[in-house]
Amino acid sequence: ISTGGAVSNTGIALSILGIGTRLMGKVGKDYFGDIVMKILEERGMGGGVKASGLASTSYSIVISPPSIDRIFLHEPGVNDLFDFEDIDFEIVGRSRLFHFGYPTAMRKMYMNDGNELVRIFEKVKTYDTTTSLDLSLTDPDSEPGKVNWRNILKRVLPWVDIFIPSMEEIFCILRNREYLELCKATQGKDMMDSVDMSLLQELGEELIGLGVKIAVIKCGRKGYY
Repeated sequence: ISTGGAVSNTGIALSILGIGTRLMGKVGKDYFGDIVMKILEERGMGGGVKASGLASTSYSIVISPPSIDRIFLHEPGVNDLFDFEDIDFEIVGRSRLFHFGYPTAMRKMYMNDGNELVRIFEKVKTYDTTTSLDLSLTDPDSEPGKVNWRNILKRVLPWVDIFIPSMEEIFCILRNREYLELCKATQGKDMMDSVDMSLLQELGEELIGLGVKIAVIKCGRKGYY
């Protein structure tokens, strides 16, 4: 059992590197929530994470088969309730970087064409704070997988300085039909071995066209574009 996700992984790593970091997130008032808070408090980083009795702590079972991107069996739990009010903007205003992870796995962030996500990033950009956004890969048959993410990105990316999706994530969102065809063709193999560099260029240029300042596409063992 380990903490994971953008808040814990990115936040704890930055702290280990000596960069002052404040975490903001939610856990449930349950056994997993107690474990998460204990781990964070041991590192002196539990102050910004809130406990809610309205849902369970989010958890994932991670499966990592050879030559295939990791698979997550995910229960969003209380993460579906995270919203604008859970962010301490006084701290954000004193920060150099605001990093937000995985709105694709947070119901309030993708409902209503991403209104809550856009509201958060608009507010952060009223400060002299760099903004960073990361995604997670959605199941096409799930609720977030059926959302029009292109529309959401069109609304939020003008407020984002650095956008860092993986190739699979952004390919799935911007070229869904081609992505599903490639999934079938590369079943059991690393998708990156079949991706032409020209596709990465097209995806990157499209992201810049949607308004983001810097687009970084993660390409697994092949690095970044």
